[in-house]
Amino acid sequence: MKLKPSTIDRIKKALEQQGIRNRYLQSEMGDHIACDMEHMLDQGIGEEEAWDQVFAKTRGEEIKATAGQYQGILNARYYRIKLFLWVTFGLFAVSWLFSFRTGQFMSAVSFMAMGTTLILLSLDFFRSHRHHRSNIWLGAGTLLSALLVMSGFILFFLVVNYRVNTHGHSVDLMIFSYVILSLVVFLYFIRQRRLSQGSGGRNRYSWFIAFSGLQLLLAILSFLSLPFYTWAVDYIWILIWVILAVDLISLLLLIFKRIRNILFFVLLTLSFMITFIHSPLRRLLPAGGPTQQTEVLNYSSREISAR
Repeated sequence: MKLKPSTIDRIKKALEQQGIRNRYLQSEMGDHIACDMEHMLDQGIGEEEAWDQVFAKTRGEEIKATAGQYQGILNARYYRIKLFLWVTFGLFAVSWLFSFRTGQFMSAVSFMAMGTTLILLSLDFFRSHRHHRSNIWLGAGTLLSALLVMSGFILFFLVVNYRVNTHGHSVDLMIFSYVILSLVVFLYFIRQRRLSQGSGGRNRYSWFIAFSGLQLLLAILSFLSLPFYTWAVDYIWILIWVILAVDLISLLLLIFKRIRNILFFVLLTLSFMITFIHSPLRRLLPAGGPTQQTEVLNYSSREISAR
């Protein structure tokens, strides 16, 4: 026998009173408690009696211990994502400290690692679709972003190393990946704020909505500026500096406010990587100095303007 929606809400409120305010943790433990109650109802036990029996088993220290176990499971699920994110950023940073050709191979690996990180995030969305149906669409968007950024950098790698004429589509694909991921993150935080309980949670998600919305705006402006590259080249350089500044400010605010969210950090990393490889800052680092790299990047720019 399925529980009434009012009973499900009652379970969530009871868990919150026990100090469990994480929405995902509430859903996991709520499902476990609901299954126990449904099993008792099928055996002919009344709802109130089933309620008393279930929460008698999960009251006080025991419910805190159970919550700790669930939290450990959730942290383990994100461990691989965090690991790939650190590997991504580490390889990308190191790639600019080596010679041009060696650096480009390491940079290619870093973008493949970023794509893998996005694929892991998409799988996590798909696995949790029973909690929110919208997770299917968020997972699909994240997966599309992964495929776009990996495909875009493969084309960029062919341009840089083998002078393959890609007609500028490498830039198109990477920036479109940035647009898609920004949209996914923006919609995710809007939903989480709506579901959040308490002013503290809503204020935290308001910060995320503001910064992810700004990232989405900058991503859309970047994508829309591509057809007008030859006429708006000065504007595009300004836009690049603005995006890098927003990435840095967002990171500093998150650090100072001690706010951690793996999805937003993935967005910041992707934004920085895509923007940096097209920015003047690359020339200040050892791997950005050789004339060959400048010539190839100019060649890629001419591909865009020639379309």
